Amino acid sequence: CERAVAAAEAHAAKSGGWTTSRHRAVPTTDVPVHEVPELLRWFNHAMAGRIAPLLAAQFRVAAADIRVHDAFLVRYSASGGQAHLPLHTDESVP
Repeated sequence: CERAVAAAEAHAAKSGGWTTSRHRAVPTTDVPVHEVPELLRWFNHAMAGRIAPLLAAQFRVAAADIRVHDAFLVRYSASGGQAHLPLHTDESVP
């Protein structure tokens, strides 16, 4: 995770900061995974090797059928800025 955070921080520093207006209902301070090649490689590896197989077993679907609609790394700060999200429902499709 430290490398993922470092990659997101570096991207934000180069691109004008973290995004804050991509999600209207529940805004987050985030970096889209697809915009950072190192994050995208890390995420795709985690999806293929761990996340998709776990979801496939839990929901009795083929791992190859699992798709991600919007992957992003969120920045939280206990000392200021965004510390949490309110209770909400994600845009998941059953």
